[in-house]
Amino acid sequence: PQSPGEERRRHRRSATAACCHSCPMASVLGRLGSVARMGGSLLGKVVFTRSAAAFGAGALTAMPMMSGEDFFYYSFITDKDPDAIIDFYSTEDFLQILGIFPFALHFVLAGVVWDLEKENTNTVYQSMEISFTLEEEEDDDGVVGFFQKRERFKNFIPLTSFLLWDQVQCYGYKRREDETVEVFHRGEYFHGPMPIRLLIGLHARYVIWATERHINSRLFAGEDMEGQHDQRGNIPAYVFNDFV
Repeated sequence: PQSPGEERRRHRRSATAACCHSCPMASVLGRLGSVARMGGSLLGKVVFTRSAAAFGAGALTAMPMMSGEDFFYYSFITDKDPDAIIDFYSTEDFLQILGIFPFALHFVLAGVVWDLEKENTNTVYQSMEISFTLEEEEDDDGVVGFFQKRERFKNFIPLTSFLLWDQVQCYGYKRREDETVEVFHRGEYFHGPMPIRLLIGLHARYVIWATERHINSRLFAGEDMEGQHDQRGNIPAYVFNDFV
């Protein structure tokens, strides 16, 4: 027989895998499908040509390369329910913030192909491989005191095995003695061109900022599902409206 904690972890792993495998995000895709198809068609004609790919790959490989561990760490404190935070990171909810723009997120998700030979791994337009693991540790009182989703992103020249850059990022939380939670985003490892490293750093700063605004908002883990969805899709607008 499985303990309640083991059963809960099994359901979360199943939910995360289903999210990555199906990639529908019905509420987003239903409204933005036509936009993404138009954008994908345009990008296919303009960007993803052999000459453009060769030029881009040559430019990237000619740039100074960087390698390093623990290349960023950002965190914030919250008193929100740990289970709600785990659900946020284990489902498509976090992807809305990670993708920044809904149309860009839909375009990427439309190109996902699940790898049936590797566990928790998928590819995106045959140019990026994404794999993930989930880790949970329970406290003595049965509450998950530590949670981490570890994701590895490997980017290749399209349709080849030539690696352009490789990175590992971790998202999760640590429960504190006062029963509040420290949510963290950590850059575990990076190897690739210096400009890409700088862009990833800027993206990481936005993601932790947007995540903090969402998790510490009144809507988070509430009953207004539509309001949460709209807020995740446009955090800057939410912050501006809240300010004025």
